[in-house]
Amino acid sequence: MHGLTFYRSMIALIAFACGVALAGLGGSPTGTVPADIALLFATGVFVVIACSRAPWWAITIVGGVACALAGDLAFLVLSIVGTVAAIVAGQQREGRSDLWSALAAGIVTVALCGVDVGSSFGASSLIAIPIGFIAIVIGIAHQPSHRRKRLAQIMGGALVAGTLAVAIFGLVANSARSELSDARNGARRGLDALATGDVDTARSEFAAAHEAFTSASESFDSQLLWPVRIVPIAAQNASSLRTLSIGARDATGRINEALSQIDLDTVRIVDGQLDVDAVRALQAPLVVLQSTIDDLDRVLVEVRDPWLIGAFDRRITEFRDDVESYRAQAATAVAAVERAPEILGAGGKRVYFIAFTTPAESRGSIGFMGNWAELTVTDGRFEMTRFGRATDLNDFPNPDRAVTDFDGFLDRYGGYGFNTGPRGTTAPFVWQIMTMSPNFPTVGRLIADLYPQSGGQQIDGVFALDPAALGGLLSFTGPIDAEGIPNVLDADNVEEFLNVAQYIELPDKPGRIDALEAVAETTVSEILDGALPGPTEIGRTFGPLVRDHHVAAWFADPDDQELAANLKMDHALPVIDGNGDIAVAINNSGASKIDAYAIVDVAYRRAWSDGRLAGSVDVTIDNGAPAVGLPPYVISNALGEPEGTNISYVSVFLPFTASLVTVDGVAADVELSAEQGWSVASVFLTIASGEAQTIHVEYAGASSAEPTRPPVVFGPDTRHPATVTVTSG
Repeated sequence: MHGLTFYRSMIALIAFACGVALAGLGGSPTGTVPADIALLFATGVFVVIACSRAPWWAITIVGGVACALAGDLAFLVLSIVGTVAAIVAGQQREGRSDLWSALAAGIVTVALCGVDVGSSFGASSLIAIPIGFIAIVIGIAHQPSHRRKRLAQIMGGALVAGTLAVAIFGLVANSARSELSDARNGARRGLDALATGDVDTARSEFAAAHEAFTSASESFDSQLLWPVRIVPIAAQNASSLRTLSIGARDATGRINEALSQIDLDTVRIVDGQLDVDAVRALQAPLVVLQSTIDDLDRVLVEVRDPWLIGAFDRRITEFRDDVESYRAQAATAVAAVERAPEILGAGGKRVYFIAFTTPAESRGSIGFMGNWAELTVTDGRFEMTRFGRATDLNDFPNPDRAVTDFDGFLDRYGGYGFNTGPRGTTAPFVWQIMTMSPNFPTVGRLIADLYPQSGGQQIDGVFALDPAALGGLLSFTGPIDAEGIPNVLDADNVEEFLNVAQYIELPDKPGRIDALEAVAETTVSEILDGALPGPTEIGRTFGPLVRDHHVAAWFADPDDQELAANLKMDHALPVIDGNGDIAVAINNSGASKIDAYAIVDVAYRRAWSDGRLAGSVDVTIDNGAPAVGLPPYVISNALGEPEGTNISYVSVFLPFTASLVTVDGVAADVELSAEQGWSVASVFLTIASGEAQTIHVEYAGASSAEPTRPPVVFGPDTRHPATVTVTSG
């Protein structure tokens, strides 16, 4: 009797030690520290007591599983020791056998739980838990009847209580599902509205989302769900939903409060003046908005758990994707209002050059510049201080005009007029080729360099607008009746008029140029003398125009230029990053407006294999211009080719040097050069009326990593958007 008491005491001590060891390992079966400690301690005690009579072979099997799942040497050693102890238990007499079985069970249990240390409740538990459960059941079955009944009652009670807690959680989650869905959808709609600048809609949607998240948080914070916090798997789901609903409730509330302080109606140009203080007033609420979006993103990261039910995990992932996509926009919005006062001349006069371009005569970037304006902004007051034609700048008497500090640019473009004059000066027609590079930051720097040498003053930035962008401006001003134009122009017809109809309706070149000047000048005057809509409507109109390269901007200040890049207004060549992106640029070489009739097709195939990236590009230009019936200014050319002939300088920008260049299957006279780190293959095409030609370019080069996204095809900027086909292999 004394011996039995000793063995029982030792088994109790082993059970206590096992419980302490499990609780101290740092495992997280429920995701809540107090619940984890209590559950692990109780599990350790129960397993040792229940398995103290288990057959040695049952514990040995569990020990073998622990050996197989051991993640490091320490737990492998524990697993082996526990397995050996189980084998020893099979060789002992009653009493001592119970002690060895208890010791073996305790060691093996610690080894099994140690597999998941450092994770919330690892996947290996899917194997360990069922096998351990079977061993416990076998152990209970071998206990004396009175103890067997008590242990079975404890285990059964725990299972019933856990099942009941899970059932209650399921009912609560099901009833709150529609609230969470409404809240998530409302927040997503609010984010979409913010992305377009529609603050009123965003405020309404976030208010509704806040109300729905509040209701859901009350459900998941109910005392009815406290018992489920100690039920593995269910506990993680309950905790995640509670954290999500409370965090999202607080975030949407703060977002709604920040939005209530934003009044975009105060930020608009009226009679050439924009209130800079109204812009400054947006900074504080936008900073709060940005930080709150970041907080919401952190909440969505924190609630992710390997044991989340698939439907919950999928919806949280989708919601986080929406929030993540807006974080960059929120940061850009904050940067915009921080930089806006300086851009608007609050720190001193700012002077901007505006280039009015047309893709009817292709240039590498946004088309041929026919007219320009000088815009001066002082403390929010806009003034058009000069206006003219490209030829006015060409004709300014400065025999020493030269491009400086553009060595890489001059290597590629110098021979076309940028340093072909005496002493390396520019050609007389330099302003008509100013937009030859497809990289608009280069164009902006060139204009800033040459404008003061062509009769202008130092400038702080350059904007380029093509006819589609002028159409956007006319959607704000309404129709204009410019001098010399035979019909009223509006947002619907100005693009067609400037690209095509003007050359038919105004065939006389001097008169037509005067009319073009009138269109651009009248449009700018109407903008400055009237009232522009707020940022929401401007963003809604100009967002697609910026995306489709109808608007471009460059700033001399690096911080302002970074903002232009974040707003996708910089129209810069992509950065080479090993993904296999390409670019295509077309420059009219016949001094005509024939490109309004060109249809361009780009087919790009990219493949990566065994550390090599290879690609082939086909650029097809279909010349739809007639040989007769249009003014010579449109269909003739400066090179003596028959009327209707399209003469184009086509450049394909590649990540590696071109290995093959053909035109319609015949080896081409190719010009190989470089720009902005790109390898460039250029060919002159002479395409007769009604015909098409295709330049085919291939490249290959070493690339250690397989591309992770589809390739980007940048450009070309043409009157009719190019058809682009991309194939990745």
